[in-house]
Amino acid sequence: MDRVRPPLLVLLLGVLCLGVVPAHAQVQEPALKAAFVYNFILFTSWPTEALAEARELRLCVEAGHALAQALTELHGKPVGERRVSVQRWRAGAEPDGCHVAVVGAAGPAAETDLASALARGGLLTVSDGGTVGGNGAAIVLAREDNRIRFDVDTGRVAHARLVLSSRLLRLARRVL
Repeated sequence: MDRVRPPLLVLLLGVLCLGVVPAHAQVQEPALKAAFVYNFILFTSWPTEALAEARELRLCVEAGHALAQALTELHGKPVGERRVSVQRWRAGAEPDGCHVAVVGAAGPAAETDLASALARGGLLTVSDGGTVGGNGAAIVLAREDNRIRFDVDTGRVAHARLVLSSRLLRLARRVL
């Protein structure tokens, strides 16, 4: 009888643990979107001059943006021989020295804020919502059927003189 109890106890504990895991396994949407942004960075190539003197890859996010806190968790993560540096900037100002800018779905006003940075090239713009090209963003995150998807504007990517991996493009919902 003692030989039967340990397997029964192990089985009971396993069943109890299965009930607990899903509650802890759920990922909050901002953290998931931040993970998408990190992968966009990993699968993007910048022009040599954009990273020539950079010891870090600077990710800038608008102050007060819903993803700001989650993106802060990316600070120090490796990207090739560099590490991600997360900085906040205020809307209306230029994200000087940034390699990635995460913006809201504000529309044409956001593009005006980014105009000169976009003209210099070497800036990957990611929008949390909106439409592709609607606010200067090369990549737009979207929620669809309880999933996070993304669209890519290859014209914006080319204008920024960036190259996105074909592996990343295959995962996009739409590539325009």
